Amino acid sequence: MIRRVSVLLLVFGLGGCANMAHHNQQDSPWLIQRSHVKVPVCTPLSKEHELWLGLSQKMMVEGRLHAALANIEQLPNELPEARLNKAQILRQLQRPEAESLYASLLDSCLVAGGYHGLAQMAVAKQAYPQALSYLQQAIAIAPTNDAMRNDLGVVYLNLRQLDEAQFELVTALELNEGDPRAATNLVTLLVYQARLDQAAKLVSRYQLSTAQYQGAVARAERLKQADSQESNLMAARQTAWVEPSGVSEISPVPQVAEQAPSQTPVQTQTQAQAQNWAAVIQPALPSMTSISGLNSVTTAKSTGNTNSVAPSQTSAAKTQAARGVQQVAASSSREIVPLAITQGVF
Repeated sequence: MIRRVSVLLLVFGLGGCANMAHHNQQDSPWLIQRSHVKVPVCTPLSKEHELWLGLSQKMMVEGRLHAALANIEQLPNELPEARLNKAQILRQLQRPEAESLYASLLDSCLVAGGYHGLAQMAVAKQAYPQALSYLQQAIAIAPTNDAMRNDLGVVYLNLRQLDEAQFELVTALELNEGDPRAATNLVTLLVYQARLDQAAKLVSRYQLSTAQYQGAVARAERLKQADSQESNLMAARQTAWVEPSGVSEISPVPQVAEQAPSQTPVQTQTQAQAQNWAAVIQPALPSMTSISGLNSVTTAKSTGNTNSVAPSQTSAAKTQAARGVQQVAASSSREIVPLAITQGVF
């Protein structure tokens, strides 16, 4: 045990969580706020029920989820153990029915398992703040559950609370060194932080396979890509709100079949602002919808086939184009809704 602890100190150092000093007691992971909820004791299962439950869990580990579900149906639904096992199978099958089963456990002897399952459902939806709340409630009841501590570390990592993530993952690893999930997630954290030497020590110490290491690196890269996409999106939004300047005039509308009506100074300024906003926003967005009615006139002009556009059609197209330009100018004061950023999921 001393050797194991010394390895973790060697990998992470004594100052790994030093900047947690600003935390107060309520939000510090070092001090679990134990739940005062009185959890009832589960009634012992009969031998027959234990047999069906064990068989179902064995099939679930083997990946035979449908067979596991069929076997767990042998147990009465009133048993909390049956509902928890059934919810775990349905969650892996990506079935929404799992959520109600997890919720039904919150007033049972398996309340911690219910919160844990709800947190896993929230993670699947990338609702990380909600998952964090569920896991904190689960750990307040079962602080020595290594799977819950591992999942809490993953949630903290997705929220980019890196010190808290390291604390929870180290806790999970020390609670159960036989489970490689916490070690693999720690490698992901270290690679994400560019602490490659420490990541290599951890891989060597826990003898992670090449596939496990490559998977950890790939997850770290996805986290970095998500960070980059979010930064680019924020930069694009800031650029889009820069006040346009330096444009004193706009190019005249191509004359087709008849002279365009004279424009008032207000119309000229409106079109100038609209084109200036389009020039700023265009690089930041994948595409802009072309103004309806303008393409037909431009195409006829570029091909030299101006006679193919009737004067009445041209006039209507130009009128519609002018309305479209005014709509673009009017919409420039509305906020651009950012694209959704997908965080890395483990």
